[in-house]
Parts: sequence; C-alpha cells; structure tokens
Amino acid sequence: MFLVFSGLALGLAYGLLGAGLLWCITDTSDAYWFLSMYIRDFNTMTAFGLALATALIVYFTQGVFPDTIEAAFTEDELASTEYYEQKERFYSRRRTITFGSETILIGGAIFYLCHFPLSVPAQILMMIAGCAQWALGGYVGRKLRYAGPLLSKLAALG
Repeated sequence: MFLVFSGLALGLAYGLLGAGLLWCITDTSDAYWFLSMYIRDFNTMTAFGLALATALIVYFTQGVFPDTIEAAFTEDELASTEYYEQKERFYSRRRTITFGSETILIGGAIFYLCHFPLSVPAQILMMIAGCAQWALGGYVGRKLRYAGPLLSKLAALG
C-alpha cells in the first residue's frame, strides 16, 4: 500500500507543482484551469498516480520471477532452455527505454491532436503527464510481456 499511496502522492505533487509553475509564469486563471482539468475533468491525477504506483510495484518486485525460477531449477536445467536469453530480455534497459520512447511518441502525437482546452504552457504540462502515463504503462506491459516467455521456457522442464 505504501507504493500505491506514494504513486498517488507523486501524481498530486505533479499537479500542484505544475499549477504553481503556471501561476508564476502566466496567471492565476491558467493555474486554476490546469488544476481543475488535471484533477477533475481529465482525471489525470488519479490515472497518473496509479500508473506511477503500478510501475513502482513492478520495479520493486520484478526479481520475484527469476528468483523463484532459479530456486526451483538447477543451473544445468535452466541452461538447457532459453531461460537465460529470456531473462536478459526481461531485465533489458535498452528494450525498456526503446519501448518507453515509442509509447511517448505515440501518446504525444495523440495528445497533440486532442488540443487540450488550455494555454500552451498548461497543455505542455498536461501532455507531459499523459505521455509519462503511456511510458509507465509501456514499462509495466513490457515486463508482463517478457514474464510470460520467461515462464513458458520452463514448461519442458516441468
């Protein structure tokens, strides 16, 4: 639960910091409209907070799959499968960054076409939150996508 509340708190903090920044560089109405749409109209605060929470949970528990598998099978048994190749893919930072970048580009294009009804600086802040959600979702999805093959390579051993 700590990670869930941490993610939600970070989502709230981003909204408050964004509104504070807008208040400083534009005016009070921009900050108000951004915060109103971030919290209520687009529900970005909750979605962003939950995306952050889910990514934090996955990040801090990702070792459970390999640790459990490696405790259950010998190194020779694992070497006879594609386990180590799949494990490398599961932990690959390059794949994470590549996939995250792709989801940010796709999300950015979609959010740009949506034209949030805000000033340009407020739109940029909303797009950053939206693209970050897509990247976090991509991170979680990629981990789940590689967890399956990691486990399926062991079916022959079972």
